[in-house]
Amino acid sequence: MIKVFFKVSSRYDDLGILEAKVFVEDIARGELEQEWEGLGLLAAIPEKHVLRTKRLALTQRLLLSPIILSKPPLHEEEAEYFLKELRGFSFTIPCSLNTEASSFRVRVKRHGHGIPKKMTPFLEREIGALIKEKTRLKVNLQNPDLIFFVEYSKDLAVLGWGIPISSVYEYEKTGPKTRPFFGVGVLDPVVARVLVNLTGVAESEVLLDPFCGMGGILIEAAKVGSFPIGGDISRQKVYGARINLKAEGLASEVIRHDATHLPLRRIRYIATDPPYAIGTKVFGEDSAEKLVESFLLKTKEIMDPNGRIAMALPDYVFEKVDLDRVGFSILREGKQKVHGGLHRLVRVLSIAGTN
Repeated sequence: MIKVFFKVSSRYDDLGILEAKVFVEDIARGELEQEWEGLGLLAAIPEKHVLRTKRLALTQRLLLSPIILSKPPLHEEEAEYFLKELRGFSFTIPCSLNTEASSFRVRVKRHGHGIPKKMTPFLEREIGALIKEKTRLKVNLQNPDLIFFVEYSKDLAVLGWGIPISSVYEYEKTGPKTRPFFGVGVLDPVVARVLVNLTGVAESEVLLDPFCGMGGILIEAAKVGSFPIGGDISRQKVYGARINLKAEGLASEVIRHDATHLPLRRIRYIATDPPYAIGTKVFGEDSAEKLVESFLLKTKEIMDPNGRIAMALPDYVFEKVDLDRVGFSILREGKQKVHGGLHRLVRVLSIAGTN
């Protein structure tokens, strides 16, 4: 086991922490140790799973064998004790990184208010000099082999050799509008990837999206190495999903079906973003929540007893869904502000009594 710090993005509210927790406990089978709201979490995971963190959408970077210090200096004159504490560490390069590396640089990342900007170059210079002395690595500010990160707030400093994991901006460059088929209300790739990861699906396992629309979740499922199956009641969307997947060079099975009458058996992983509307009929149901309840009732009949459903809906819809009536319970939950007063509620569900 190796200790790691997940530095998560706060752009999607608490979805980043939620995604990292599921990775630690359900995918890597590790142990959570501590969480810092708006910053990240500390965990212990088997070292073989370190590179699998690349599948995470909202973890910006991973710090290996991190140093945690609770009294970071806010001014240069307070830094002597801080730097003295750091002298007690060896700064050994973990095996998961390039142990043949010859160069490095230090990156200080400030989080929150109350930290003067001048602390960034000061700490980068001082910590860089200390690492150079301890390891004999050369400083290379332009193209280093390794980066030593300092995640810095007024209450906490987390330091460690880092692995870049994900950038929300990179996801946005390949968003739905860049695909051959695009429609209104399409789920953005970041949330689609989060939903896939929240199921805990592993590489080569099957994942179902019964309301697949233009295939956004299917694309992200295929990119993490699972085999996605999608379905939708709309012929146009089924066609669009197939074309979008083909354009990405990804394999998937997409069929036309009614999600309340699924022609499948023993499905273990489901990630989906059902359609919703206010005061209108949704595919034969009186409301979006009734559609979801009908879907869950049918799904319970065909789902693996240990299965997981990761689902996203507006909070005003999801809170009306009677999970007790349809026999499901909430394992995990996260919330994201979309715009104005609209919030997206993300829940991981399991069949009641199987937790």
